[in-house]
Amino acid sequence: MKYPTELTGQEIGGIYIHEPGALVSNIAIALACFTIAIFYRNVKKRESRFWVLFIISLGVAATGGVLSHGFPTYLTPDEYFAVWWVKNDFVLLANLFSSLAIFSLTAFPIRKLTYILIAKFILAAFLLFIAFDFLPAVVDLAITYIAILIITWNRTEKAGVKYLKQSFLIALISGFFYLFPFTLLDGWFTNKDAVHVFAIVSLILVAKAVKAIESL
Repeated sequence: MKYPTELTGQEIGGIYIHEPGALVSNIAIALACFTIAIFYRNVKKRESRFWVLFIISLGVAATGGVLSHGFPTYLTPDEYFAVWWVKNDFVLLANLFSSLAIFSLTAFPIRKLTYILIAKFILAAFLLFIAFDFLPAVVDLAITYIAILIITWNRTEKAGVKYLKQSFLIALISGFFYLFPFTLLDGWFTNKDAVHVFAIVSLILVAKAVKAIESL
């Protein structure tokens, strides 16, 4: 991760936007997250509350992405790094909440598991800080999503599990877009934006899972 020094974006109405596509897609994710969170703000079940916290955390991360992708040149390098680090910490926090939600389907003692997951969150956040690279978050995402898929794969008797399985399978597969960079529409749609589109689909499926869980 580097502070942008080349102005490769677009100027619109006198305002420079460094990554216009990422700006739009992060706004879309944030709106989707906060809309879902407001709609499900009064959920009753603990598992549902974890999923709502997961969605809120991703919404905060996307809000930070609006700033770090859209307007990084309006920040100093230190400010840019701070925004980048904090918004990615919320990605890690989302992983924590999703893990707590999904492990509630198992026989793992949730209290002991919470300490382990919090330690994993702190370690990943520390590695993000010292490595100045998104790789620790990628590893954390992969571990979390694979664990979710393994746990949900044959748990068809549980409400909402089919939606969770579909959601995280889509999210995991869409991550491969990061490996194949492309740019369309004069920078308004890139491989990263493709990932964000699938992320919104994934979030909608999580919302459907929460609805199914709460309907019991």
